[in-house]
Amino acid sequence: MVFGQWAAPGVVIPGGEKVKNIDIRTLVLVCTITSLIVAIAFGAAAGSRRRLNVAMLCWGFGFLLRVLGFFFIFLRGRIPDFISTPLANTLIVAGTVALLWGINIYAGKPIQWWFGLAWVTASIVLLLLATYAQPNYNVRVLVVSLLLVGVDVGIARGLILTRETGVRPQQISLAILFLASGAAMAVRGFIAITAPAQSSVFESNAASLIAFIDGFILPICATLGLLSTVALKTQIEREKSISDLEVALRRVKALSGLLPICASCKKIRDENGNWNEVESYVSAHSEADFSHSICPDCFSKLYGFRFPDPPPR
Repeated sequence: MVFGQWAAPGVVIPGGEKVKNIDIRTLVLVCTITSLIVAIAFGAAAGSRRRLNVAMLCWGFGFLLRVLGFFFIFLRGRIPDFISTPLANTLIVAGTVALLWGINIYAGKPIQWWFGLAWVTASIVLLLLATYAQPNYNVRVLVVSLLLVGVDVGIARGLILTRETGVRPQQISLAILFLASGAAMAVRGFIAITAPAQSSVFESNAASLIAFIDGFILPICATLGLLSTVALKTQIEREKSISDLEVALRRVKALSGLLPICASCKKIRDENGNWNEVESYVSAHSEADFSHSICPDCFSKLYGFRFPDPPPR
């Protein structure tokens, strides 16, 4: 693919060969558009949900930050590198941290604010050092890759530890997806520290290709997985709520209305026309049970004397 004057000559893969006609800047643009579509999808889904809307908004916000990060990378060469380099990478790291916070909200766990803030702060400090103090593109790639590995592992861990009936396969699949993304970033970091010095993200090599293919595949797969998991969980909870309401309604109906009771023996007639003892009828139509005793009046009639009433409390 070629994108105007920014076309790259080819991607260097391990071994020294080149993959022709791959334009890294075009891949960055594709990542930007993909993440934007995903962010809009989560925003629209959040408006149609009630319980999980905060988690979806967090996921949408995370992908929106990644949109801005990829867009600043796309504009590199049009805006000063000393602005776009630390800003773009920090936004991508912060966006992935927001995905982790959304997983915490989805799982009903406390948001790991300290983890996210520490990761973003480390990203800012290390990127500034690698951009201004000791400018080194390969070091910047290694820093960002390792930071993303840490967040991806955190997301996978949160999904694995969230044990919910009915959606467990979806959670495991998402965990594998983020572990695979973390593995890709680890490979990218290894390539960066073993490859010759590079001066630009648009120099075609395996490290850049891995980063932006992951930036294209991850949003699509993660969105499909997260939305399907939320939809299935919502359906399961709705079915359980309906079942609980039906059971409660049956219990309410069981002892409501007029009960035909014998004026003499106090038996109750059921829907089949049979006369039942009060204890039998109530036990059959509710969860109540009986323990028998004798009231003071009956005790007096049966045994000729009466226990004194208990003193008032």
